[in-house]
Amino acid sequence: MCLLASPSRNGSTHTNLLVGVTPRGENTDKATSLEKSVFLRRERDALATCENERPAREAAEGELAKECEISAKLRQKCSALATEAQEGREMVAPLEKRVGDLT
Repeated sequence: MCLLASPSRNGSTHTNLLVGVTPRGENTDKATSLEKSVFLRRERDALATCENERPAREAAEGELAKECEISAKLRQKCSALATEAQEGREMVAPLEKRVGDLT
């Protein structure tokens, strides 16, 4: 509801009551309220999606941790094999020299 003052033909001012017309301030308040409502709804939806995805993320993190453990064990084995191979080459080197000297 809005009161509107308008001049008449004889110079006096009449006050008219316009029903169903909202002042700009009320429209702005409604628009701001609607924007806040939409924002909050989207935030709630995003949080719900995040919560729904949590079990899958936790499962993936668990699988990743297992794979990291396997990878670490394989690196250790690889390092041990490299050391063993170097020790074997060191042991064979004198024998190769002796074989070369004999031939």
